[in-house]
Amino acid sequence: MVDKYADILFTPDYSMRNVWEARRWHHMAHIEEGMLKTWYGERVVLLGDMVHKMTPNVGFGFNNGIMSAVALTNGLQSLVMITNKKYEGGRIGTEALAGMFATYERLRKPQAKKAVELAGLYSRVVVWDNHLYRAVDRYITLRLDGDVLLLKFLTSPLVQEGLVLDFAAITHFKEGPKTWEIPERKLPTAADSTGGEVNDDAVSDLH
Repeated sequence: MVDKYADILFTPDYSMRNVWEARRWHHMAHIEEGMLKTWYGERVVLLGDMVHKMTPNVGFGFNNGIMSAVALTNGLQSLVMITNKKYEGGRIGTEALAGMFATYERLRKPQAKKAVELAGLYSRVVVWDNHLYRAVDRYITLRLDGDVLLLKFLTSPLVQEGLVLDFAAITHFKEGPKTWEIPERKLPTAADSTGGEVNDDAVSDLH
């Protein structure tokens, strides 16, 4: 691979060959991506890179892992509260838990899919995966301040959809040029299969 790209210039004065010869060490890293169709099974649930692995170029991997953790925590907290209220701390049934996992997956999958696709596209552009992407990265992006446009029109809208812990009493959200869309929204929890008030039927097997 080094021989193939040895004459590619990183700067007007330094090529891939120069950098390779001056290296102290090297490592080939796998850049993995993809999203699983199944996120849970009975009393087991996956999140983060286990279900929505994305390339690192836009820095969304960790952020989406946190978002999935928030969604899952909201659902678990709601389920525990309902259990304590109705059944005095009784055991949470597998069916109720799986129902909560299903809502967690339904809430997060569309957002994660957008992030995986955006990260993958950006990665392919900057590594010149085809002639079009090479032209975009070498000429169009530089002239139009493409990285700023990426942040403004593609990355920021996804971040604005970020989830919050719906049971945490936080009122001092920081704001910048791009504000959160719904910073204090009461998110639909996994125990709330109707999207409104918690439905007792959704947790009928908790005891």
